[in-house]
Amino acid sequence: YVRGVRNWIIRIGLGAIVWHGYAVGLEWLGVEPLLTVNFATLLHSDNAIINVGFAVLSGVLVAIAGDFFYYWMHRAQHAVPFMWRMHATHHSIRELTAWNCNHHVSEPLIYAVFVALPLTLIHFKSGVVPAVAMTLIAFQAHLSHSSTRINLGPLRYIIGDNKFHRIHHSLELQHRRRNYGFFTTIWDT
Repeated sequence: YVRGVRNWIIRIGLGAIVWHGYAVGLEWLGVEPLLTVNFATLLHSDNAIINVGFAVLSGVLVAIAGDFFYYWMHRAQHAVPFMWRMHATHHSIRELTAWNCNHHVSEPLIYAVFVALPLTLIHFKSGVVPAVAMTLIAFQAHLSHSSTRINLGPLRYIIGDNKFHRIHHSLELQHRRRNYGFFTTIWDT
């Protein structure tokens, strides 16, 4: 478990650094965001509960946007031979748990190019929203690889849970080319 916690702390930390690094680097180069989404106006209520609610909702929207890029990157990882060689490390896990979601050491570079960079080109005007999104994505990573018996009910058709992701990790051939989404199932429909 210590190794798993360490891996997740490193991944979340590196993800935050990469996201911030892209934003600073693109600003330094004079590259303007392709799209600006201003969540800041939603987060200025006198009611703290409303602020927290909008921060979480905004974080969910950013996570869904990130999952769109992740979905296409993940499909490429299964289709492009050199990307598969890296991603195969993750699929070599015999028993999925919330702590053993191992990836090849260079796989974060793939994420940086195909997920973090496009997200950086969408400017989110609120410091808290990317942090909320990254927290939700990290929680989702733990949930999707866990052996818990959480039943999301009808939400399982929108939110990817561990049952959804286990099909993706199945050794059976008919399951191999499906369930590429991570945070949400909408891209897989």
